[in-house]
Formats: sequence, C-alpha cells, structure tokens
Amino acid sequence: MEGMTDNIVNMLKRAARDRHRPIRLIAISTLFKILDKFQETKNAAAPAIYKTLIYSLCENPQDSTTRQLYLSNFTSLYESNQTIPIGLLVEPFIKQI
Repeated sequence: MEGMTDNIVNMLKRAARDRHRPIRLIAISTLFKILDKFQETKNAAAPAIYKTLIYSLCENPQDSTTRQLYLSNFTSLYESNQTIPIGLLVEPFIKQI
C-alpha cells in the first residue's frame, strides 16, 4: 500500500508543476487534502508533501488564481494544525528578496 501511495503522491507532485492551469489546480488541491489527512495520522510523507506545496507556490508567483488557491489552503492548514512550522513557508520568500 505504501508504494501505491508514493506513486500517487509523486504523480500529483508532477501535475502540480504542469503547464496547464486546470491540471495544476486539481493536483494542488488534492495534495492539500492528502496533506491534511497525513498530518492527522502522522504519516511520514506529510513533510515531503508540505515542502512540495511550498516550492510549487514559489514557482508560480505570477498566477493569481493559483496563488489564491495556495493562500486559502495554507490558511486552513495552519488554522487546523498550529504545530506545522510556518517558517518553512516564509524562508523561500525571504531568500527571494
């Protein structure tokens, strides 16, 4: 089962970088849903998914639709679990300044 989970997550990670916005948005939304469940169950893949979402956001700063999707999902994520380190999200943006 773990191998199948890894395959699905890897496919979604690739899709989150797809050049077609609808595919990207669906993949990002799905990764956030998986991350929410994985962090609840303390799944070992949760940190990797979190980092993938952060770096995907950094790669798509000009797309306002994608940025809004990230904003709403990260806000919900941090509100539901305040132990998730926000510094990992802030650090890449500080480096860009």
